[in-house]
Amino acid sequence: MRLLTNHKSLITFLALFFSLPLSAESGSGAGSTGATFLEIGVGARNAAMGEAGSAWADDVYGFYFNPAGVSRASRKEFGLVHNNLFQDVSYNYFGYLHPLENVGTVGASVTYVDLGTARRTTIASAATNSYLDDFSSHDIALALHYARPVRSFLDLGATLRFINEKLDNKSASAVAVDFGAIWRPPVTGLSLGVSLSNLGSSLRFVRENDELPLTVRAGAGYKSPNRIWGLAGDMVWVKRQDIEGHFGGEVWVWPEHLALRGGFNTGNDAGSGATAGAGFRWDDISVDYAYTPFGDLGDAHQVSLTYQFGEPRSLPGGTVKPTSTLSTASDYNRVEPPLSPLAGSSLRPLVYVFPFAYRSGEPDGEWIGEAMPEIFYHKWRRQGIVANSIRDARRTVEGNYWIVGNTLIVNATLKDEGWPAKTFQWRGDVSKPFLLFDAVAESVSRELSLRLKN
Repeated sequence: MRLLTNHKSLITFLALFFSLPLSAESGSGAGSTGATFLEIGVGARNAAMGEAGSAWADDVYGFYFNPAGVSRASRKEFGLVHNNLFQDVSYNYFGYLHPLENVGTVGASVTYVDLGTARRTTIASAATNSYLDDFSSHDIALALHYARPVRSFLDLGATLRFINEKLDNKSASAVAVDFGAIWRPPVTGLSLGVSLSNLGSSLRFVRENDELPLTVRAGAGYKSPNRIWGLAGDMVWVKRQDIEGHFGGEVWVWPEHLALRGGFNTGNDAGSGATAGAGFRWDDISVDYAYTPFGDLGDAHQVSLTYQFGEPRSLPGGTVKPTSTLSTASDYNRVEPPLSPLAGSSLRPLVYVFPFAYRSGEPDGEWIGEAMPEIFYHKWRRQGIVANSIRDARRTVEGNYWIVGNTLIVNATLKDEGWPAKTFQWRGDVSKPFLLFDAVAESVSRELSLRLKN
């Protein structure tokens, strides 16, 4: 008498649901890999954009696509994904990233696929069988992540992952590593990413060995200077599979609050390959949704929840002590700029300043980002270094800001011909923002002056 289980049918359905390859036999063989759950993309934002994430892996779900993507994360972040796939099968992900002062970013994640219960029966003959009992199965991956910038234009990252698959009272384990890199060429908003995933030992069930799904990703992403819209694309190769294309984009129809997304995934053989979704952000909380049709198998709906907390990681800069009562945009026109370090220079390096992006805080703080270019131009206009458009500029200034309690935190990056030259961070009283703006503008002006002298 031999035992018959339907665990394989669960795996098959799960694999088809995510358009993953699967061998015809339950054991390993030519053309097969194990741990197919490792090929399921993480996070609704990336899923909505066709899983094009190797160059945009900049959140707590980015560990999956490229471990280098979180190297410049500014705040702590939790991420949670829960999906009921079919019957009693569920997919769950929990991730956490923690920026460290001057040494990069660390993180941890757990992926858990509960395959539910399956019936165990006996086959006494070709015509009869009897029910014995039920058994459960699951897949799990525990991972540690680390990433850091090694140059102003280059980030590197790595992941160490423990993998376990359980089928009834049998289990198999493996250890794997991922490596990733992100390069920022001298083109504002452009990034290039490459990653190698699931490099490690095989899973061994009794006498059968299953190799891990070794994966290579390479792609590019572009975000507009004001970060209102962006496009991304990846080419993905999984061992013993054809190369796939993943493409997508997003547009923030309500800046910093509501985004619409769409994409295309050539690896989705069961459906059309089209993907769509949206994201909503309010203060420190983001909710993202993705829709993926899988033809006769049905439609996939994925939701992820993200929470950011803590003050942004400190960057070179300082703290300004408020000594004035300036609090509105109109007040600034009555203030004379304190220094003009570029005055008298015979060189005129045209500079273009983008509106600063508002990362978190009360809705009434959004005007600050639009005011920042005017503050810089007010200091520089008489020096003849203001560019009327980005095409005329050799240098640019980009930045973002947060309001945390009563504290206003501003980051500003000076770029020289597209390359990040120096980043500044200042913080001060939110009720007196123009003292802070003046300090940031003064720091950038001094850096420009030094570059002219050199």
